Amino acid sequence: MQPVPSHERAFRWRPMQATLGALAWLVTLAGCGDPLGSGASPEADAPTHASVAEEARSRQAQAAAHFGLPAEIRDARGVRYRLVPPGVFRMGSPPQEPGRGGDETQYAATLLVPYYLQATEASWGEVRAFDPGLCPPASLEGDDRPARGLTHDQVQAFIAWVNASDATWYHRLPSEAEWELACRAGSEAAWSSGATMPEDAWVGVTSGEPRVVGLGRPNGYGLHDMHGNVAEWCRPWYAPYPACASDLPVGPLRGEERVVRGGSWAEASTAARSAARAHQGPQAADRRVGFRLLMEAGYGVPGMGSHRLRVQTYTGAIGTRDRAGRPGYRLRLVSVPERLTARQEDRPIRWRALETVTPLELQMLPGRYYLQAWRMEGTEVVRGPERKFMVPDDLPEVDVEIPPG
Repeated sequence: MQPVPSHERAFRWRPMQATLGALAWLVTLAGCGDPLGSGASPEADAPTHASVAEEARSRQAQAAAHFGLPAEIRDARGVRYRLVPPGVFRMGSPPQEPGRGGDETQYAATLLVPYYLQATEASWGEVRAFDPGLCPPASLEGDDRPARGLTHDQVQAFIAWVNASDATWYHRLPSEAEWELACRAGSEAAWSSGATMPEDAWVGVTSGEPRVVGLGRPNGYGLHDMHGNVAEWCRPWYAPYPACASDLPVGPLRGEERVVRGGSWAEASTAARSAARAHQGPQAADRRVGFRLLMEAGYGVPGMGSHRLRVQTYTGAIGTRDRAGRPGYRLRLVSVPERLTARQEDRPIRWRALETVTPLELQMLPGRYYLQAWRMEGTEVVRGPERKFMVPDDLPEVDVEIPPG
């Protein structure tokens, strides 16, 4: 194959609104200045459940307005997802938190981009539409019960099926940081409700079974059963936390066990705290473990995102932007977290299904992305190199050139 011609090609984005810078906005929204503070217990002077939930709803509404996203959406299957605002937060727990594990050392985690998390744990009804053979007979566990006992690999097969049937949204399991940020809903205490466990959390019911999904009171972001009912698979390999802050806390490249979060109905309440960590081999089929899905937002989704991305193909003539006679380029985008986690799982990178002839306009979220340009010459696909770029939130205009092949 021949390389993409070396004439200048670039794209630019323009913000739809002049707003606060991303990090300043995150710190303000998170309300935590120094993310690790002095190490004082967050249990002290703990707010009530109602006040924590109200603050979370306000934070979610602010993020929806700032990023140009709805607070709730449904995917192609009709499954509900709730917006989780980005933030800087204390991941882990302080030494004095009751039930604290030795692997919960606190560190400052930063997530720059909002995302959507499934409002409830995935149900048997959802899995039955994919593969009835994975499900128990309906007389034993109905469609409205949480899907559980699936291996991490079986969950990944289900996700691949969901993505193949939904051309708009990209689904995956959450990272550990994404799960904990969503669970906390702004709380720095042991529970999303504050210093004490939510009264209706389905935890410690050792002689019972998991209840219907969505039955418990949601946290401030509208997410049900983040504490208890069934524990939940996360995407990363299990490992000790990093010793420094990171804005891409996606976990290690290799490992032997996957992270499990949230605790189950059959475990002690301390296993269901926001910071509590568990881990199992990816082939484990534990009936206490289920999952919920995350949807990435804002790149190539019509009408969503707070920035207008303008993609142009330039000619080689200096100072001109006449596209006459030049072949139309097509672009493919993938978010950096998705690209990194794809590498972790030793599978091909799934580029976002965005293949549009330039020039074009898209609405984007601030964040880090990869872009690749390509065109057809006869029956041959001519691809350019990949280029990582960032859409910031505090500059009027940024150009990113696609380097020559």
